[in-house]
Amino acid sequence: MDTGSKQVFDRDEYVGKTNKSRFVKSERVSFNMNNRNFDRSWESDDDLADFDFGASSKQRRTGEYFQQEQGKYRVNGNNMLYDDMESTNKETYDESRNGNGFASSPSSEMSNDLLFNEYVTEANGLLKEAREWLTHRGIEEDAENMLYKSTELLSKAVDMKPMSLVAVGQLGNTYLLHGELKLKLSRKLRGILAQSDSNVLDDEFSNREKFVDYLVNVCEECEELLVKAGRKYRLALSIDGDDMRALYNWGLALSFRAQLIADIGPEAAFDADKVYMAAIDKFDAMMSKSNSHTTDALFRWGVALQQRSRLRTRNFREKVKLLSQAKRLYEDALLMDSSNLQVKEALSTCVSELRYKNYY
Repeated sequence: MDTGSKQVFDRDEYVGKTNKSRFVKSERVSFNMNNRNFDRSWESDDDLADFDFGASSKQRRTGEYFQQEQGKYRVNGNNMLYDDMESTNKETYDESRNGNGFASSPSSEMSNDLLFNEYVTEANGLLKEAREWLTHRGIEEDAENMLYKSTELLSKAVDMKPMSLVAVGQLGNTYLLHGELKLKLSRKLRGILAQSDSNVLDDEFSNREKFVDYLVNVCEECEELLVKAGRKYRLALSIDGDDMRALYNWGLALSFRAQLIADIGPEAAFDADKVYMAAIDKFDAMMSKSNSHTTDALFRWGVALQQRSRLRTRNFREKVKLLSQAKRLYEDALLMDSSNLQVKEALSTCVSELRYKNYY
């Protein structure tokens, strides 16, 4: 990445210049890995003293639901959803006034509310269906059409009620899922491109240059969607500064962006590392505000550290340090929820990486 891009890289809003070389590995780029230390407070058992294990254990993952002080947060797949369609005190948008600042009639208010609810309800259904199709059917094209439609509906809803936490949050979730879809597609394309057999390419992409252009477009779309998701979560936090869903999903969006950048190759490791650090900040902020989602925050924090370790292809000491920190986080998460299979699998993978070549 160029120096100018790094200077405007503010860890939340960074959008690199759109050019082919940014997302396609260059054979002529040489890269020296920087030694970046990450010192967090996970060095002794005393670090867990401030957590209320009794209270948190009552809020363990049970399928998909968490009971939260202000309603139900539902975790589906990766992100936390905004399923509570009821208005709350946090949604402070003055619905009694129209865009010109004049009071609206009761009938107009009712009509607007009905239309708003119709937009959000339909979009919410499309988002769930798209997630279902991607998870169980793997039909990306149909799911993407659903996500485009959901984005259109939620954008209209946000225009009607700019301070609606539900509408803003679900729009962020739509961008996030769409960005995740594009990330997976970009990895499929990179896999095809990496194969030496040119016959692997479909007829419509028989020209390698066109295939590379398509890959770059997918990567650019992916980053744009994830940046938009982050902006919506930041807006959600301006509406409700204690919204754990926004912090968690913002961290996920940053993690996906870091993965997208890391996929470019070793020359992009420094920039990917910075975005992983931004994601970690979100998960850290979750834990500083509430213990309600400690297991998820610890897990995602650990994943980000483990992924950062994979950027250290030459600095093995730093690699082991990051893996050890990730291992500790997974173990702490299992103290909170000993039956969490996702965390158990992550811990097993982390231990295997530590043992590789007798580093453990």
